[in-house]
This record gives sequence, C-alpha cells and structure tokens, in this order.
Amino acid sequence: MFRSLDLRVVLAGVVALGFVTFDHPQAQLSGVNARLSGDTIAVDAVFQPALACWSVDTAREGKPEGARTGAGTVAVTVSLDRSGEPCTGPVPPVRASLEVPARPDATSVLVFFVDETGKVVWTEKGRIRT
Repeated sequence: MFRSLDLRVVLAGVVALGFVTFDHPQAQLSGVNARLSGDTIAVDAVFQPALACWSVDTAREGKPEGARTGAGTVAVTVSLDRSGEPCTGPVPPVRASLEVPARPDATSVLVFFVDETGKVVWTEKGRIRT
C-alpha cells in the first residue's frame, strides 16, 4: 500500500514530466539520422525551434569553439539564421543534410546548432547506422 509521501513523490514526477514535455516541444521533434555509406557518413539533422523562424546558413564538419566531444564522436556544426520575426502559423523545422568522411573509431554524430553569434542553441546526438 502506498503511503501519502509516496503519492506526493509520484505526483511531483508526473508534473515535472508534463512541464518538460509541454515547455520544450523541440525535444520531441528534433533528431539526427547518421548512416555509414562506404567511406562517408550521411548526416540528416532536424531541429524544431520553439518560437522564431530559423533557416540553415551552413553545415560543416567540426565543433564550435569551446565545445567538447567524446572519443568516437564526429562533430557537425549547423549555423542558423533567425528571421527575427515570430513565425506565422506553425513553426517549421530546420533541416540540414551533409556528408562527412568516415573514421574507423566513429560510433556517433553530435550536431551543434549555433546562432549568428556562435552561441549553441541546441545539440542533438545520434548513433551511426550501417
């Protein structure tokens, strides 16, 4: 039988989960798909912004200044441009695709989405599939 303290802990967890789910919708819609194809890795990354309209400026291999990655992780940086105006209607997702050279030790891809100032606004990590 549950004690009253146990029920309060469960309810607090449910409330916290609801807050994270509804306050950060991009967590549900963003993602990375990385596929090994011969000697290259095809990377498809999606970022769902919360309010403003963004577009992809550039996508390149490498990490932003000051960022760290673990061993076996290929870093990709996607530079974004923000329109500055709120989107009319639903906020469209930002999509970037590129190919990077494969490395023998690579097991995952970490994508950094950065704004015009170089500030990281979102990161997404995905395993490399064959």
